[in-house]
Amino acid sequence: MSVSKDRIRPAVSPSGSGDDLDLADLTFVCVSNVLDAVFKSTGSDRWWSGAQLAIAELARSGQNFDAGNLLEMVGEPHHPNYIGAVFAAAQRSKAIEQVGCRVAPDGRLLRIWHAPTTRTR
Repeated sequence: MSVSKDRIRPAVSPSGSGDDLDLADLTFVCVSNVLDAVFKSTGSDRWWSGAQLAIAELARSGQNFDAGNLLEMVGEPHHPNYIGAVFAAAQRSKAIEQVGCRVAPDGRLLRIWHAPTTRTR
């Protein structure tokens, strides 16, 4: 995923003109923005990071899994929509794929996920 120029703060050269920027300056600014965000992270950010790691671990296991398995590993998020959002993000990044669904005891539809299979032609 690339970072668009409007999503990073511009680096200011020591002279203040801004004309002599190079890629190293922009890279430093992007990395420092990420580090700032990590150090100021809230509980929801920690849940999201933990959920991404848990999904990666579940996918590596080679077994099918669902949101219940994720919640057993990382607990409940601050907002219930985070659960679907973290699965959607993992699916978009092709870390997981849906292989089915089932009805939970409370009547909700639970998607069943698995690591993507490699297809040869």
